[in-house]
Amino acid sequence: MTQVSRYHPALVVLHWALAFLIIAALALGALVMVNIPNTSPMKIEALRSHMAGGMVILVLMLIRLAIRTRTAHPQPASAGHPLLDRLAFVSHRMFYGTVVVMAGSGIIMALQTGLRISGHFPFAACTMSRRAF
Repeated sequence: MTQVSRYHPALVVLHWALAFLIIAALALGALVMVNIPNTSPMKIEALRSHMAGGMVILVLMLIRLAIRTRTAHPQPASAGHPLLDRLAFVSHRMFYGTVVVMAGSGIIMALQTGLRISGHFPFAACTMSRRAF
């Protein structure tokens, strides 16, 4: 691949969109949904929205990975120390893995609670049994 000085514009857009969505999903899950009683019908709707957001994050992350592997990108920036450079490399890969594992665990939990999935996408026509709460 040819050497470039900037990342592909789609990668930049996806980076910031994912940053916003991941922070929003974590905040809504940890700060808002925790305060909704499990007996409330709003909890089901909040869980559906949280799951749909997680699926969007997963799909966008996979698209970002696909674009990253197929486009030229600049040389990694150096932190001035080989150990820090290695830490940056490893932490970025671990973050990708963490996002995929988090989305996967959310899908597994949704399936365990009786979430019925129709179509090819888990967030298409979702229904959740109220007996799970």
